[in-house]
Amino acid sequence: MISDVNSLPEKQSAPNRSSLSLMVQFNVISLVVLLVGGLLVSGWVSRQIELRVLSRVGHTTSLFAGSVFGPDVDRLLAVADSEAPSRLDLSVLGPDVVAFKIWDPNGMVIHSSNLSEVGDVFPIEEGLESAWNGVVSTEISSLDREEHTEQRAMATRLIETYAPIRRPGTGEIAAVIEFYQDVEQFESEIASARRQTWAIVAGLVVAIYLGLVLLVRRGSRTIERQRGELERRVDQSERLLARNTELTTRLKAAARRTTTLNEEYLRRIAADLHDGPAQDIGYALLAVNKNTGNDANGRPVDSLKRALEEIRAVSAGLRSPELESLSLRQVVIRALAVHRNRTGCDAVGTYENLPASVDLAAKITVYRVLLEALSNAHRHGGDCSPKVSVVGDSGFVVVRVSDHGGAAAPASVPGSQRRIHLGLAVMRERVELLGGKFEVGPNQPTGTIIEARIPHGETKGEPEDSEDHDKERG
Repeated sequence: MISDVNSLPEKQSAPNRSSLSLMVQFNVISLVVLLVGGLLVSGWVSRQIELRVLSRVGHTTSLFAGSVFGPDVDRLLAVADSEAPSRLDLSVLGPDVVAFKIWDPNGMVIHSSNLSEVGDVFPIEEGLESAWNGVVSTEISSLDREEHTEQRAMATRLIETYAPIRRPGTGEIAAVIEFYQDVEQFESEIASARRQTWAIVAGLVVAIYLGLVLLVRRGSRTIERQRGELERRVDQSERLLARNTELTTRLKAAARRTTTLNEEYLRRIAADLHDGPAQDIGYALLAVNKNTGNDANGRPVDSLKRALEEIRAVSAGLRSPELESLSLRQVVIRALAVHRNRTGCDAVGTYENLPASVDLAAKITVYRVLLEALSNAHRHGGDCSPKVSVVGDSGFVVVRVSDHGGAAAPASVPGSQRRIHLGLAVMRERVELLGGKFEVGPNQPTGTIIEARIPHGETKGEPEDSEDHDKERG
């Protein structure tokens, strides 16, 4: 079997496109995810750097401005109250500061690098309000508010910082200073930090992507190799299963043909016995009777008569009736009738759900099993009224013969035990040859039960018997 399967041509294993496609999909999706993640991380880190730098610049300048203007805050306020503003020197705040304003709590500019703004009152915006609450506020301003009229003439964008000015000793907020710084150096510093961030993130993304690709490619190749091996084994198993199914079908067909042919051979042997030796013994018996007369010794004549009867009995037992045209129920009735004619004993037959169509091999097996089982019950069990049950059950014909006689053969009959075993072996062989099952067991309180499950082939039409339960005597 294995050599036959191995000799069959194997299918060429095609490339596993689904696996390759899955790998390509993973590469594309992982690249997109890593790129998007890298962009988000880089943007977030750049924004955090920008905020940190802005905060550092704002706090550094505000601390410096507080140290410069804090000790003179009362003087600055007094100068403002006298309405005699003076220009304060920007150089004290550092080279990056291009303008500043000092605000009072009412939103009025009390000092400014641009004297034209002194005395102007503007709405208190968020940054100015935060400074009055003690919080330093720094942002890159696009200079689009009303108070930025003078600053818009200097640049399009400036770093705008609001910082509280506290009185020394008490820490009370006396005024708020707003100063503007050039954004060019800040943006240069931010751009350098952003480039470094992008380079680090890009390196990490490339390293992670290459690592994932190598890992997945290695795993994908392993999966492809294992899948190819599995497909090869599955294909071999399928071909083996198909071959076994074919051989099983052919074996069953051969078994059924064998059953039918055996029956034909038995019929031929029966005819040869009847037409050959039986005829010759009959002629010899007539000649002996004619030559010896009625008063001659009867032993040769009796022996010839017994031999003739035995040959005729064997011939009749080998020859079965024409079963092909009979239904299964008629086959069972015929077997019970033959048993009655041979032994003078009636067997009670029970039929349930018999199939309407049964092939010839199954009919022959049912007929032979019934005759052999009934013969054993009569000869060796001593039961003249055994019970016979024939039931159709899911593709099988279940034949059950039970008697209430002794389980063992009588000791006075030479070879009876051997004939029992031979009869059981023949019945088992007949049933199992068709793929059925044969069992022998005790019948309580005494006796034997013989059960045979015989497959009957394809069934067409309705069950043969119209009633669920029917009993007849053979």
